[in-house]
Amino acid sequence: MDTVTCDLQNPVFWMLLYVDDVMIAWESKTALERQAQAWSDYLERLGRQLNIRKMEYLMTNPNEYGMIQIDGPDLLRTEEFK
Repeated sequence: MDTVTCDLQNPVFWMLLYVDDVMIAWESKTALERQAQAWSDYLERLGRQLNIRKMEYLMTNPNEYGMIQIDGPDLLRTEEFK
């Protein structure tokens, strides 16, 4: 997984890769949206794609509002991860 994603790995607050799941944490909604779009673009170049319907995001900053979008559609917002 590290080899496949080496171009996407940069100083992030937190990134967890496990089989076909990725968890990315960032300090701002804008930076997280930018990083998620970078993942989508990168995987598309490899002939793969994110399953945007299964993606969720969680905000821990109560003062941050708005939706996160990748390739247009809004991602689902959740209050907790399983």
